[in-house]
Amino acid sequence: KCSGDKKYFSFLKVLFKSQANWAFTEESIPTLKRIAKIGGMSEEDFDTCMANEKIEEEILQTKKEAVEILEVKSTPTIFINGLEYDGRRTHEDVAEHIDGYLTN
Repeated sequence: KCSGDKKYFSFLKVLFKSQANWAFTEESIPTLKRIAKIGGMSEEDFDTCMANEKIEEEILQTKKEAVEILEVKSTPTIFINGLEYDGRRTHEDVAEHIDGYLTN
């Protein structure tokens, strides 16, 4: 969210590709800081972002709504035309369903 509109999705791509390196360790902040730097974010901007309580609250609220309203249990989870597709589905499975909607 702090990386800016132009870098948001490319930053997310790197973030999720490297998730195994940062998500399950106590040393996640230094790793995330390195990822942010690769994505073009300065260390100062990263620290400012991490200290931003408004952004933290927005993220926590989004998570709460996903769990309570949509009953999301894992990531990635996407919804296509009201149907849930979670991380157990392959890219090909999801693409097949999207293609089905596009041809109808």
